[in-house]
Amino acid sequence: MRDYKELNAVYISLGKCHQALGEFSEADKMYEKALDGLIELNEKGQILSDEINKLSTIIEWYKSSQRPSGHDISEAFETALKGLEWLDRVLNQISDTSKSDLVEKNIYLYRVSADFALQFKQPEQAYIFLERSKSRVLVEQMLRERAEPGSNVDINLRIQYQKLREQLRLLINQLDTSTPTGIAGDGTTRFFTPTTRSIERRPQQTEQLLQKQQIVEQELKKVRDAIIEQDAAFGEAIQPRALTINEVKSLIPTDTLVIAFEQRPEFLYLYAITTQGISTPLQINVSLQQVNERIAVFQTEITGERIKNRKTELTNLNQCLDKYLKQAFTQLTTQFQPKQIILIPHIGWHLLPIHLVSINDEPLAMRYTVRYLPSLQILRLISERPPANQGKGCIIANPWSEALEKLIGKEHELISGEQEGHKVYKLRTQIDQLLVREQATSTAVRQALDKTQHSHFSCHGHFDADLTKAGLTLADCKDLVAMEMFTSIRLDNPRLVVMSACETAQIKPTLADEYMGLSSSFLFAGAHNVLATLWQVDDNATRLLIEDFYQGLNDGLSPVKALQQAQHQLRNMSVEAILARSPEQTITRTYKDSYYWAGFVLIGDGE
Repeated sequence: MRDYKELNAVYISLGKCHQALGEFSEADKMYEKALDGLIELNEKGQILSDEINKLSTIIEWYKSSQRPSGHDISEAFETALKGLEWLDRVLNQISDTSKSDLVEKNIYLYRVSADFALQFKQPEQAYIFLERSKSRVLVEQMLRERAEPGSNVDINLRIQYQKLREQLRLLINQLDTSTPTGIAGDGTTRFFTPTTRSIERRPQQTEQLLQKQQIVEQELKKVRDAIIEQDAAFGEAIQPRALTINEVKSLIPTDTLVIAFEQRPEFLYLYAITTQGISTPLQINVSLQQVNERIAVFQTEITGERIKNRKTELTNLNQCLDKYLKQAFTQLTTQFQPKQIILIPHIGWHLLPIHLVSINDEPLAMRYTVRYLPSLQILRLISERPPANQGKGCIIANPWSEALEKLIGKEHELISGEQEGHKVYKLRTQIDQLLVREQATSTAVRQALDKTQHSHFSCHGHFDADLTKAGLTLADCKDLVAMEMFTSIRLDNPRLVVMSACETAQIKPTLADEYMGLSSSFLFAGAHNVLATLWQVDDNATRLLIEDFYQGLNDGLSPVKALQQAQHQLRNMSVEAILARSPEQTITRTYKDSYYWAGFVLIGDGE
């Protein structure tokens, strides 16, 4: 069998050399030979990551005006689509820890495909590519974090799934020992490492191995399909299904405008999505570097000790958001006249209170009901669940013990959180299990979550880039961490999870870790909505907001409308009204400043 991999590398190198020397006809021939070789490798099932990476060079050549026959966008588009198809195939073969690297290194294929679609005046198709890249990134995050089928999945299916994956791993390694350690391997090393020469084998032996691989892949697909029937969330992780344009339209309520962000290195795209379709995106001149620098300042200041500095920083941030987004948001809301807005941030934008953008001198969240989503793919996952259960829940209030006091200090005891928990218990008509102080251990909370249709946490929360550490602190000094939601815990289809704690809406703001955080983990585990926080919140202001939020739910409001009403009420509450509801407090100020009410965000379907 010809060593197409080495030949392709040579053809690409020669093409670059001819191009640099101005010998464009010869360069074109080399690139064509390289593409033909890649196609032949794909037909033999031998495409691996390095081969996919070569496509970017060929695509750029097809786009180049130096090409003798002229640049051909349609041919470049077709080549990019080939690359996405091959990428999906390779991602189903390599080890879980390698997938995130491979997706990030080939995000170019999604972006260039979207650019081609926009050039052909196909904004709907361009957005589908964005969603496709987001869903693939999210899926690979799930697998990298060792997501496994939930305990509700039949044990025999789980065992079969693990065995077949191991068989496929061994076959892939046998077929190509030049594969870097980590591809279809133990996942202990990073993706690109020095390689060794392939084992010499007869063509007949290679064909036999390929046939075995095909049989194992077919068996694995059957097992996956069976698992999906029992665990839809995990099914979305192991076998993602791309959204269609019709599905996108059907997911959006008639009175709703979706504003979806796509942050490129040089600029920001804003896609407007309604039931009528997807408009050509607005381009905003703000670079990824500018966004990241602003986030760094915000996170430093909002976690500082002085409340005055936090308020000042939010004012400064609001001005920055208005600078970049106010004009575009005003244009979109004027054009579509929505009653509700869904924000789908991208990368670091998840960390910012976008709902504070000013529209006619009022924050967006005061003029419209606003909720957030990681992606429309997640909304589809939620919409395919049965209607949310609204029965018995659990309330975790001020987890505390002598051991925890020694660990974090007496000053961190959440007395107001305990009061909040008792108030929520009453507002919920005392149907929930109430776990207070020493009762709120990790074992008790996990047992309660297993059978609850509503969850409320009044406790300390913390974000960490390591998802085994990002979580909610419980009485026995153990945390309920995001990793568990992604990998093992499945909730009983609850309508709502409320995290009245600090930093629970935080995520890892890198391309390959966009959605990995505590709030998204609850959505993945089964919740329809998560109420979370972007920064450390004021205790008394939070208690008042949460009480009004639950009162709104009792009055029949949806979670997103109940949040808007509660924020509006807190923002406009007089000192006298605050004192009447907080007689134990010494209050001399109102809670009008956005620091007190804007930290809460609703993530999910809003219903």
